[in-house]
Amino acid sequence: MDSATCDFGNVPRKGGDLVKDFTFANDGTVPLVITRVVTSCSCLRASFPKRPVPPGGEAAVRIVYEPHKSDPGVFHKVIQIYSNSVDGRHVITVQGCSVDRKER
Repeated sequence: MDSATCDFGNVPRKGGDLVKDFTFANDGTVPLVITRVVTSCSCLRASFPKRPVPPGGEAAVRIVYEPHKSDPGVFHKVIQIYSNSVDGRHVITVQGCSVDRKER
């Protein structure tokens, strides 16, 4: 992956879902298979390729953070990606600050 972190900055808590695609390339010699993705809370959803990524191929893991499901304030969430790669596990982090807008 080019980057395994994403800082959303200040985001409105009731402003809708935040989406980030983490693109990766299979630089190995065998097809890369993502076996599971584990998120650190129910405010995160992750989608990933269900088919093997061939050597030299690219794909993405899409992370969706739902700020309305968490309390306002700073957030730091972790996503663990398990695969048949040499390392076996990769960690992605998303962070930012969820703020409630003041009514006028």
